[in-house]
Amino acid sequence: MESVFESRVYALFTDALHSAKWGDAAEILGSVRAPDRADFFLSLSVEEQIQIFPFLPSDLAARTLTRIEPATIAILFEQLGDDLIVPVLDAMADDDQADFIEALSPVKQAHILPYLRQKDSVEKLLAYPVDSAGALMNPEVLVVSQRLTAQQTLERVKQFESPGEQLHNVFIVDHLHRLKGIVSLFDLVKAASSRPIFEIMEADVVSVDADTDQEECALLFNRYDQMTLPVVDDNRRIIGGISFDDLVGVLVKEADEDLARMGAASPINASYLKANVITMVRNRASWLILLFVAATMTTTIIAAFESELESVAVLAVFIPLLIGTGGNAGAQTTTTIIRAMAMHQISLRDARRVWLKEMSVGGLLGIVMAVMTSILALVMFSNSELALTVGMTVFCIVLSANFVGSLLPMIAHRVGLDPTLVSGPAITTIVDSVGLIIYFSIAQIIFGI
Repeated sequence: MESVFESRVYALFTDALHSAKWGDAAEILGSVRAPDRADFFLSLSVEEQIQIFPFLPSDLAARTLTRIEPATIAILFEQLGDDLIVPVLDAMADDDQADFIEALSPVKQAHILPYLRQKDSVEKLLAYPVDSAGALMNPEVLVVSQRLTAQQTLERVKQFESPGEQLHNVFIVDHLHRLKGIVSLFDLVKAASSRPIFEIMEADVVSVDADTDQEECALLFNRYDQMTLPVVDDNRRIIGGISFDDLVGVLVKEADEDLARMGAASPINASYLKANVITMVRNRASWLILLFVAATMTTTIIAAFESELESVAVLAVFIPLLIGTGGNAGAQTTTTIIRAMAMHQISLRDARRVWLKEMSVGGLLGIVMAVMTSILALVMFSNSELALTVGMTVFCIVLSANFVGSLLPMIAHRVGLDPTLVSGPAITTIVDSVGLIIYFSIAQIIFGI
């Protein structure tokens, strides 16, 4: 499939930019679909974004920017006048406004907030904890009384307006504004016009409170297949709703953070090409230095067994193979466990069952790898003692890697750390050190050194 950056439209867009025809460039930008429009906009330098922004209609700019990470747009907003920013934010849903305001500096926030049409609503959203349902929800949801008919409810749907937000469901409440059920637009349109809405609604609806973690909300969406997740207060009064498209951004962000941590780096709060080099160095350096210090254990262990290596020099040949196998086994295990924990398939109370399962898996994998490694040693060096040494070592290393890899994520979770912190390079560094101790200890016994 042709990339949007290889299309004729993009060629026209870049020609307009190079000619400084900002109005023409804005018109071309408005002619493409929203996802492509966001890509086009991101391809611009900040200086070019500043030039083209005044030519974009507010609603078009709003639909474009909501597809881009707020931290990336904050760089642009910090350099734009408030008179350009406020109309664009007003064209967004309240929850999107809150996300963009939160990404700005305190000074810029103070300049913009007082002029927003939905100032009070946005301030309430900003008061909720980051990554909570309250921070994610849209307070502008359609709520109707359970006493209405289907026809009366449809009239409310026609009158309902919420900038930048699609309506998927209608929330049904009693006279105290407590949530009683939910009705999809599809069911509403199909129903007889005179039928009471409480007969159409789904009463068994899953809801969350404002402090619920966003990842928990995503799991509930996946489990119960609701288009919208109601957010309620302590008295089950409706205060907002989370749509499934709101959760997509959360899932992408969480996946991005987990991937970064699994690679021993901090996540970047901007697109890769827009990220500052110094920021990227700072995000990686702390982890790299920490892992460097931890890796000195490996050097220390090799130095401690220097005499053994001098006596049987061929032992050094298999060090990369053995510690590499152990690191890979440990990384496989931690990835599997972290995924199971994220999907709520296992919890801390399952630690014993997890350990037994991984010991079984590790034992069988260890046998397979031990046979392969022993055969390799025999073929290469025709040395039965060496074959026995590396075979026993790789079995013990794989078993220990599964042991450590299965328990470390659960221990990290128990003490309040992100389990992804102990995956990837972290688990590899630990297993490397353990593997070398096992290798040289077995060599001492078999070779009598």
